Amino acid sequence: SSGNEKLLSSGVCTPHRKQSWKRLTIGTTVSAALLFLLLASSIIFVKTKKRNPP
Repeated sequence: SSGNEKLLSSGVCTPHRKQSWKRLTIGTTVSAALLFLLLASSIIFVKTKKRNPP
């Protein structure tokens, strides 16, 4: 396990890997934010539908 950590830290030090890591982090953050927005909007939609019956 410590060998894997060494490999990871040495990989992060290289600028190219850092850039791809940053891109991956941004991508994950964006997708997580979109998922959260979708979830929040669906919850709000259900709540308003329940509150105001047609």
